[in-house]
Amino acid sequence: MKKYLLPVVAIIFLASCATSPHKSSVKIYIQQNNYKKAVKEGQLWVKDEPQNPEAYLWLGRAYIGVRDYTKAAENFEKVFKLDTQKKYVSKFGQTEYLTFFNAGIKAYKEGNYDKAIEYLHYAIKINPKDPKAYLSLSSIYQKAGKSDKAREALKKVLELDPNNKQALYYLGLMEEVSGNTEEAKKHLEKLVSLDTTYAKAYFELGVIYFKENNYEKAFENFLKAAKLDTTNANAWLNAGVAALNLKKYKQAIYAFNKYISYKPNDKTAWISLGEAYFEEAVKDTNNINEEYLKKAIDAFNEAKTLDPNNPDIYFFLGNTYKILGEIDKDPGQRKIYKQKAIEMFKKEQELRKGGK
Repeated sequence: MKKYLLPVVAIIFLASCATSPHKSSVKIYIQQNNYKKAVKEGQLWVKDEPQNPEAYLWLGRAYIGVRDYTKAAENFEKVFKLDTQKKYVSKFGQTEYLTFFNAGIKAYKEGNYDKAIEYLHYAIKINPKDPKAYLSLSSIYQKAGKSDKAREALKKVLELDPNNKQALYYLGLMEEVSGNTEEAKKHLEKLVSLDTTYAKAYFELGVIYFKENNYEKAFENFLKAAKLDTTNANAWLNAGVAALNLKKYKQAIYAFNKYISYKPNDKTAWISLGEAYFEEAVKDTNNINEEYLKKAIDAFNEAKTLDPNNPDIYFFLGNTYKILGEIDKDPGQRKIYKQKAIEMFKKEQELRKGGK
């Protein structure tokens, strides 16, 4: 019986050390750039050895060859979970980092925020010093309604790259929304000091300063935003409103006209333009500008066309006609203006009574 002992032990030992025949095939096919066959062999390898992290590592690399980054990431994730000794994970580098990063972005675009977050966290484990991953992670957290996590990710970006313009902008926005206006201003002011062409940052600074009733700063920033970004009509509108509050009526007229060139059907803007013309006309009571009063009437009439049942418009028209009726040199024309004023005030009262 003893003569059978050594062969039996040898057979048992060999069986325990046996590896999948597909292991070498995967590596050979990858070396030959034959990734489709590498994927097939890798799939057979993980089927043979479902607890072997190395098998998933090579299958992941094969999937990269066929540009299926999601499948590659799924397999690299298996490596993380199975490789308790970090034998393979410790060797992960830029290739695996980009795989997780790209898979995360793809999951994000597909609306799978949880998976996107998971993949980006794996990317960060591989390379915790790349601000790009934290920046993307912040956007995904924001979309997923996790504002606190988004803020943390942005702060991490600024730890790694204090002058990162995107992080400064978005963290400024988040602080503004949270009511931390001083923090918001700090980030946005730093941003425009780094990049004097960052129109969106000037716009948000304008919003913050306007809320603080600092109309001078608000006007200054809205004007910069409007001049830098010609598509931002609201920057012109807000600049006009700030200028009105500052009693800078000519600047308000300019800004409102610019806005209306983009949004000609905004009745509120026409009213504001009319107000700016009116205020500029009467600011010197000893030298009332008749031309500007007529421009005010034109603006109010445009507003009336768009909103014929707005009593405020008739009130403004009534006041403007009333003053024209007092200053026009032609007695006949003064009479016409006065009659117009009476008509407008009458219409205003009718509409106000009807609205009760």
